[in-house]
Amino acid sequence: MIEFRDVGKRFADGTVGLEALSMTAREGEITVLVGPSGCGKTTSLRTVNRMVEPTSGAVYLDGRDVSRGDPADLRRGIGYVIQQAGLFPHRRVIDNVATVPVLKGLSRREARARAAEVLERVGLDGALAQRWPAQLSGGQQQRVGVARALAGDAPVLLMDEPFSAVDPVVRVELQDELLRLQADLGKTILFVTHDIDEAIRLGDRVAVLRVGGRLAQFAPPDELLAAPVDDFVSGFVGRDRGYRRLGFVPATALRLVDLPTRADANGDSPDSTDRAVPGEWTVLLDGSERPAAWLGPDGARHELGSVYVTDGDDAAADAAGTLRGALDAALSSPAGRGVAVDGAGRYRGGVDTDAVLALLDRSSPS
Repeated sequence: MIEFRDVGKRFADGTVGLEALSMTAREGEITVLVGPSGCGKTTSLRTVNRMVEPTSGAVYLDGRDVSRGDPADLRRGIGYVIQQAGLFPHRRVIDNVATVPVLKGLSRREARARAAEVLERVGLDGALAQRWPAQLSGGQQQRVGVARALAGDAPVLLMDEPFSAVDPVVRVELQDELLRLQADLGKTILFVTHDIDEAIRLGDRVAVLRVGGRLAQFAPPDELLAAPVDDFVSGFVGRDRGYRRLGFVPATALRLVDLPTRADANGDSPDSTDRAVPGEWTVLLDGSERPAAWLGPDGARHELGSVYVTDGDDAAADAAGTLRGALDAALSSPAGRGVAVDGAGRYRGGVDTDAVLALLDRSSPS
């Protein structure tokens, strides 16, 4: 648990970086700091590992004032991931990741063994362990940065815009990976971003900061989207906050409908053809009962569009079991109805657009 108690920071030139910040990042959760440039996000995060010393107030880590003790000892017990990964260019990947275990007293052999385990955990091929950082892609470098932070087995991770320097596709992959790791490890994570979509996707709780280091609102994502406290927060989270909030509204009352289905003949034999049912859109299923395509009334194959995942066994499955997932499936389908699948991707039924819209009306805040 990380507690900020009236933490303030005024720099030598008189600039106010933080103003009486009080909030708690709870144990085992991802707490996200978000806001415009100059709002004190990074300053707040760096007071935790004493890379920035506050001029007032105090930061407590598991009930202990971080200012009372050796900063080097403090930092060895906290994982730290920054933008551009910050890898040592003169050390191979395996030795970059083994840095903290060596500093904590493990032999080089033990530290490298630990590093190899963590590299596998973050989804990196073991063959990359002997490469230099310059030989890696941006996304691979960021994964190594996360691995290095995990290698010391610290209960707390500080992550300062770790995914902002990679392209959008890789960024989503890294976010997925972080959610998967967090589901397994349950770390206390303080995460800084300027991207409200990233904050809402990753955070158990989100702190919105104003310019000048003042806390505007601190709440779970659903509450932040449903009830911003003022015009600043409302403007920052965006005009489409109502739609994004649907990703937190469960679709438990949504009843699936029966759709015509048949085996996907084209999936079994390239020479065979599927036969259309006159006037009907039909879901083609592969041999594992997973939807493969739509078959239109004219016999043409069409892409499925989004599918509605009815349950979220996968931590990275955004909007699983929510109205947002149901609405995406219904609106993206060429058939006017969406396809619903379970967590393993097996067909479970159809999503009727009118039924989803009726639930939206009932779930909208008054």
